[in-house]
Amino acid sequence: MLMILLSSVALAGATVAPDQPALSLSYRGDTLIHPGGAAGIELPLAGKGGHQLMGAARLGGYYHRRSLTALSLETEGAWRITAPVGLTAEIGAGVGYQHTWLDGEVETEDGSKKSAGRPHLMPQIALGTGWDFATRDLAPLRLFARVDLSGTYPVSRRLIPHLAFELGAAWRF
Repeated sequence: MLMILLSSVALAGATVAPDQPALSLSYRGDTLIHPGGAAGIELPLAGKGGHQLMGAARLGGYYHRRSLTALSLETEGAWRITAPVGLTAEIGAGVGYQHTWLDGEVETEDGSKKSAGRPHLMPQIALGTGWDFATRDLAPLRLFARVDLSGTYPVSRRLIPHLAFELGAAWRF
């Protein structure tokens, strides 16, 4: 419903933010309680009115106490709608690479050793909202909140789902 409302408002003559790349920095917690973060770049690919097609790349990770540490490199495509007042809504999908390390040592036949980690494929979808201050020429800044649903594959030959919450800011340059 929010996407439909923003779409109709945006098409009614929205002033959109400049088509410039943006650097983003965010808190990104896996299930909110496992702390993490992400840094990335957003590139506008196409846009008209209040609609924009974006491409993004992010480097991130999180720490799950007594379980694992994860680092990821992701790519994403997203569609963003911006209302004339600056309210944004977006939907995105992407894929990434995640590497996880067990928190602690792994016992082997030769004795205890550090874990070398495991590689994983990480598909994801995301829904987000935010406020773009550039629509009113206040600042080249956008604040955002996102919910990411991603998967880690393979884990015991299965896809394990993850829910992450992200709060951050993106600065245009």
